[in-house]
Amino acid sequence: MTREKTPAGTPLPKRRNRKYAYLATAVAVVIGGWSAAWYTARSYVDAEINKAMELAAQGGAELACFERELGGFPFRFELRCKDFVLRDPFGGFFSVATLRAVALVYNPMHVIIEADSPMAAFRSGDSPIQEATWGSFRASVRFTTQGLTKLDAVIETPRFFSSDNPAQGEVTMATAELHLRPAPEQPTDLDVALSFTGLKTGDPTHPGTDGLLVGTVSGAAPLLTGTIPLGLFAATDGVPAIALSQLRLASGEASLSTSGTLKLPSDGYLTGEFPLVAIQPEQSGQVIAPLFPPATPFPEALQGALVSFGKKTEHDGKPAIDATLTLSGGTARIGMLPVAQMQSLYGDQ
Repeated sequence: MTREKTPAGTPLPKRRNRKYAYLATAVAVVIGGWSAAWYTARSYVDAEINKAMELAAQGGAELACFERELGGFPFRFELRCKDFVLRDPFGGFFSVATLRAVALVYNPMHVIIEADSPMAAFRSGDSPIQEATWGSFRASVRFTTQGLTKLDAVIETPRFFSSDNPAQGEVTMATAELHLRPAPEQPTDLDVALSFTGLKTGDPTHPGTDGLLVGTVSGAAPLLTGTIPLGLFAATDGVPAIALSQLRLASGEASLSTSGTLKLPSDGYLTGEFPLVAIQPEQSGQVIAPLFPPATPFPEALQGALVSFGKKTEHDGKPAIDATLTLSGGTARIGMLPVAQMQSLYGDQ
């Protein structure tokens, strides 16, 4: 029996075979160690979920899944919860068909959440069950050890309706997005961005309204972690408010845009003064109609006041009107002209 030789005729060293054996052993040890670590971490995560459910039950609430799975080996943790239900101590509930949460093993503080419709929600009292369906829903949630730090959520083709009368009060959209984060310039403030496309409320012939809201709530960033800060609404003397850097609504070629600070005093009536720019003002009612219940006179009243009393101008070569919308004492005004009475958000005073 002869030893294998190299082209030069020298025997191959046995040392090379040993290196391969060492490498194979090292790989096996790493794989085995990683597997053991993953399953240990899985057991910990599963125990924490059980603990959260037990704590909720002790507080009179309920977190439940008809079926629960926790997988994702080797690099992720994937939680799947079929028929997820949340019940609060006061008789309200929230449910979705399936809830999924995914986090990478090396970045567990960033969780991707997905939910499948249908959804049902109910609050205690005489209110009907609110239901919803959608094409897809996904949220990106970032945490620290103190709690939530950033939220980004997107929903496609949602439809919201009441179980008592699905056709009346139905709300549909093409897409909607919500983004929450601490303000980069002032981390104690909370940046809010909300957008939607194709909003309709019960009128299938309406072309749909697109909207964008970008604003900041002073001192509110700690709310993400579940803490109510002493400096909340400090910039508005303790009155709940959002500073709107941009608020825009559009339908077809028509649009309304403004900015300003929207406040909610103790009487529940929204207050603020907002410079309005209305492009194609004769269609302003169509732009804001989906934001109000059917037969509400405010959209037409606002359009009439803008056309009659606003300052005619042009923006981007299109006919436009500049005006000021004032909300105060339960009344909405264009200039000095009342256009609508508003209801208190706190109900009857």
